[in-house]
Amino acid sequence: MIEKTSRTDVLPMAVVGCDFRRAPSRWRSRLVLDDAERHDLVTELGRSAGVDGFLDLTTCNRTEWVVSTPEPAWAAELMRAVMLERTSQADERIEPYVFVGADAARHILSVSIGQESFVVGERQIATQLFRAVEDARRRQTTSRVLNGLSSITGRLVRDAVAAGCIGAPAVGVHSLSYHFVASWLLAHGRGRAVAVVGLGAIGRRVRGLFEADPRFAVVAVNRTVAQGEEGRVRSIRELRTVLAGVDAAIVCTSAPHHVIKDSTLEGREASRPMLVLDIGIPEQVAALSPGLGATRAGLDDLTADPVGARDMAEQTRHDDDARMLVQRALDELTIFVREGSVVDILDEVRRRHERFVDVEIPRFLAERAGSLDDSERAHLGFGLKGMVLTYTNDVFQAIKRSLVKEEGDDCTDMS
Repeated sequence: MIEKTSRTDVLPMAVVGCDFRRAPSRWRSRLVLDDAERHDLVTELGRSAGVDGFLDLTTCNRTEWVVSTPEPAWAAELMRAVMLERTSQADERIEPYVFVGADAARHILSVSIGQESFVVGERQIATQLFRAVEDARRRQTTSRVLNGLSSITGRLVRDAVAAGCIGAPAVGVHSLSYHFVASWLLAHGRGRAVAVVGLGAIGRRVRGLFEADPRFAVVAVNRTVAQGEEGRVRSIRELRTVLAGVDAAIVCTSAPHHVIKDSTLEGREASRPMLVLDIGIPEQVAALSPGLGATRAGLDDLTADPVGARDMAEQTRHDDDARMLVQRALDELTIFVREGSVVDILDEVRRRHERFVDVEIPRFLAERAGSLDDSERAHLGFGLKGMVLTYTNDVFQAIKRSLVKEEGDDCTDMS
């Protein structure tokens, strides 16, 4: 089930996931791991496939598990099996995508600059990826390879912004949500009061777009109310009261359970149409009874919205630039990983050299050359140490020549 394989010996990585093209949001929600599930998965992957680094990337567009391991193909199959099990009750078969080696790195690099998002070139995904890396560091599940990937991704994102491959901050899920809700309210006519439930990064952007539009009245709801926001933000404990007085609600909290369900809408006038847009992962809004007068929409409804799409010719040019930048970052990561392997080899050679010079040769001379006087023994020891030094230097030079040749071959392949 692995879609692509190449240079897995050089890049010990694997990615398994589902995005908006593979599974609807209600099933992607089943792939979100809680702390206990993540711990158990990381432990099993480490035991079965030598995984030394793990991060999970969960966004509006996708849920992906990224690992570093000397056995990427096997680790990928294990993660794929877990994802299939978690979505086994889906009404249609959901097949995660699987990438290993260089293809895994290329995929993550493309994701980081919004090339795999349903709003191509969206900027928010880079922040979400860096946050996933920081979470992995906090949980102590990162690795040298994943840390290197993060550093190289940071440079890639800056280059992509400069090249115009990443859009303005105004373009993203938040802008699609704004246009979707605004169009619905204007089409249904009666009221234009909007609640934004959840004030994370996306929620704040959604609120900003509606507050800048004088056609709409906005009320924000959050689990916590910051000092100075008391007049503009309502507590989540007041959610039922807030929803009774609005015409649309955009729900973007990070709660692990449903924030809105039938009981949350009790008391509102059923004859008054209402839109509830759920853009959270996992899903924040349960299925709503028809008699409540509320229409439920979600992330899947946003994927068909063309608002924010760029001119096709300009998009093609940016796609070419993005591919070039991703390839350059991939080459940088390949060299980084290869040099890391060489460092381990060189350290081992150096340790063996020091042991021969400091331990083995003096012991050999004491056991086998005891009949020699001190001057002759010192002279023999000097010669033996010189032979070991020459051999060690030859090993170092052979490794260096091999590394330079491989880098040159990579450059030849690119051309």
